[in-house]
Parts: sequence; structure tokens; C-alpha cells
Amino acid sequence: MLDEPALAERCRNAFDAGSRKLDSLLWNGEYFVQRIDDVDAYKYQHGLGCLTDQLLGQLHAHALGLGDLLPADHIRTAIKSVFDYNFRAGFENHTNCQRTYVLNDESGLLLCTWPKGGRPKYPFVYSDEVWTGIEYHVAAELRSTTAGSTPVCSSSRPCRIAMTESGATGGTRSNAAIITPVRCRVGRFCSPSAASTATSATVSFRSIRSQTPAPIQIVSSVLV
Repeated sequence: MLDEPALAERCRNAFDAGSRKLDSLLWNGEYFVQRIDDVDAYKYQHGLGCLTDQLLGQLHAHALGLGDLLPADHIRTAIKSVFDYNFRAGFENHTNCQRTYVLNDESGLLLCTWPKGGRPKYPFVYSDEVWTGIEYHVAAELRSTTAGSTPVCSSSRPCRIAMTESGATGGTRSNAAIITPVRCRVGRFCSPSAASTATSATVSFRSIRSQTPAPIQIVSSVLV
């Protein structure tokens, strides 16, 4: 577009080298981590944790048509790991010293977990919270990484919806969100053929304040 092929080549080479380096440093086989010599020497890091928005930049790249910033199979595995490790169907036994946006039998996606250990002494402040906006990002990236390919799905487990709406409009829990576990819209455990038809569904969630059913349109499903 700018008719500067030499500059374009230099930029492409820099991107390719940076992508390879980033992947080699941060990929642990399941997701991308923060490499830091002594995670407890600094407050509010996440270190070896599975950060829910670790692929936020990748979502923007997909939205802008820039393609994959890192190896496609690593992107796909990482976003699936985020859901597998950070989704909770209930919070009855969850400890959170920060703001409370989910309680008891409500579902949500934690901002970070440490499935392989290594939780810092002082992890980043909001790691044990659930944020609606982060859930939207994860749902969108799951949709993006599975479009046109075999869904992130196991035939032995049901699909789960992961596009959420805010559960309240005021008070201290104005950003509370619910992810509702459901079966595929086709009414059976998901398979590649069945799951391809399960990219939208209508479910109900409880308004935290009114406790009345409120139908919402789900625009993206997580196939796990």
C-alpha cells in the first residue's frame, strides 16, 4: 500500500524473529507464562500462572485481519487451557480477598490460576476475581480460533457457553457475570459435526438483584 517493499520486508523479518523468540521464552506446553527470575522479588506479578487475557493482543490481531502472532497450535491450546483451568462452575469454596462479583453456585472465569504451582506470595491484585469483559475476550478468541476448523471439543464432555452478560446493574456487584454450562444446541454431547451447529444458543441467567429469569442471546460458545 505504501510502496515500500524494503521497509515491509524489514518489518516482517522483525515480526517473525520476535514471534519465534516470544514463543520460545514463554510457551510452557499448555499456555504462555511470565518469565521472571524471582517472582516474589516484585509484588503483583503472575509468573507461571495461566493468565486469562494472555491472548488479548491476538484477539485484536484476528479482528484486524493480521492473522496469528504466534504458532496457531499454541494459540489454540492456550485459549483452551484458559477455559479448562480458569472456569469455575461454582464458587462455594473459592477464597477471594478482593471484590466479590460471583458467589455460591454462580459460574465464572477467574483472571488467573496456577495449575502447575508457583503462585507468587503477592500475586497481582485481581487474580482471584471474575470480570465480565475478560470473559467476552476469551469467548471471542475461542470462537476465532475454532472458526473453520475442528472445534476445541471432547466427545466425552458437554459444550459450555462462555459469552456472558452482566448479572446486575448496580451496587457493589455491577460487573458480576455468569457463564452457563449447557449442552450443545443439537441436544447431545458435542462432536465436530454437532458442535459446528452450536455457535449460538439462547439461555437464561438470573439477575443477581431481581433473581428473575432474563433471556439473553449467546453469540459464541466454548466447546470443551
